[in-house]
Amino acid sequence: MVVVSAGQFIMGSESGNENEKPTHNVTLEEFIISETEITLAQWRACMADNACTHNPENDDLTLNNQAVMRVNMNDVNEYLNWINSKTSKKYRLPSEAEWEYAARAGTTTAYSWGDDIGINNVYCNECTINDDNFMMNKVKNFPANGFGLYDMHGNVWEWTADCWHSNYLG
Repeated sequence: MVVVSAGQFIMGSESGNENEKPTHNVTLEEFIISETEITLAQWRACMADNACTHNPENDDLTLNNQAVMRVNMNDVNEYLNWINSKTSKKYRLPSEAEWEYAARAGTTTAYSWGDDIGINNVYCNECTINDDNFMMNKVKNFPANGFGLYDMHGNVWEWTADCWHSNYLG
């Protein structure tokens, strides 16, 4: 887990999708977020305790350092309940604002490394050129962002605690 310091940033994008508009100022308190997506090794521990019922191996995952995928909110809640009982903490999904702040890592660009997706910055279609191109969901395969977080762009979709809205108005 990584502690992300309190801060302020401009959330959204005027040049992005309609649901990213309008940009607006957001102030956040310090929060904690996982350094990587939840891995198969972490999920297997939850399954071994009979707390998680989704079996990622059915998703063709075999490596302990692969990100768990194809989970629904019930699966996520099972994992959160389990990890909270194991650690006596109160972990939760980040808000959308917390996630975007963590992903940007103090930058104002589209990605923490700049405005272009580039090559070998992230796992995504047509932007990865390496020997592991067929392994589309290993964690920590690319450098961490400025907050020490991995795979905040690409790889697998991440859940947030917020409800869907078509824009930021209201």
